[in-house]
Amino acid sequence: MRTRISGLTTGRVLALTLVLIGFGWVSLAAHTVAAPLTISIPDTAGYPGQRIELPIIISTDVDSVVGFQISYGMDRPNVMRFPTDTIVDTLIVCLNPPECTETDTTIDTVASVPIKTEGHLCENWDYVRAVTFGTETNLRVTGLADLACQCDKAILPFTQEETLCRVTVDVFCHPDPFGGDEVNFGGQIPATSFSAPLGRAIESFTLNPAHIDVLPLVTGDYDYSGFADAVDLQMMIQCLFFNTCPDCDALNIDLDCNGEPNAVDMNLLIQYLFFSAEEPVCP
Repeated sequence: MRTRISGLTTGRVLALTLVLIGFGWVSLAAHTVAAPLTISIPDTAGYPGQRIELPIIISTDVDSVVGFQISYGMDRPNVMRFPTDTIVDTLIVCLNPPECTETDTTIDTVASVPIKTEGHLCENWDYVRAVTFGTETNLRVTGLADLACQCDKAILPFTQEETLCRVTVDVFCHPDPFGGDEVNFGGQIPATSFSAPLGRAIESFTLNPAHIDVLPLVTGDYDYSGFADAVDLQMMIQCLFFNTCPDCDALNIDLDCNGEPNAVDMNLLIQYLFFSAEEPVCP
């Protein structure tokens, strides 16, 4: 398959692409190493309307890692998605190489995904980016330790269960009730690669699948902690008097079932939290 990046891509990005290729992002059959390497995303759970941070974990037993491209996809597009900030580029992909015509090409939009590197292995890397490609359920994370090829920021051998970075995923406020209560993340092997120093490709690796359970909402739980407490009461006060209500209208904060949050809901939550009243439940 051939790809062409549209005119939206700057010369700087094209230059970066050449550097990545030089670091072994394509298969270099004559310079490959067999290095046991594992990438995983821990299983977790979330509530409707919640934004979840997903750590990407690496373990490597033999070689250093100076570059990577990691791809994951989720199987429930009607339950959650990777949030996107801005459009990065548009890829025009030929479906019938080597001859490409307008009838056998597809256009995939690439958009950036919030990513956190602070306190993790990629914190001081020169280039780290997360994007969606095609749809908001396909994630690709790209990293390059050192654009000057000094390799002094490499992930060292025998690193075990360390976090590369964190990406975010949003659970829909109103997930499809027929979409199931579990979302599966699967690694996309053909779109994943790792580079060792001196442009050597690391070809022996494993992408472990992950699962996110979608939990039922808890009455009065504003902050997705799994239970109602004084923090939720404070957030309810902020909502009622300072108009800082949660974006997700599915949260169980209408405790008196009149259709909107009000002072009666606040009083019911106070009675429940501090005076042993029954848990308020709106049918």
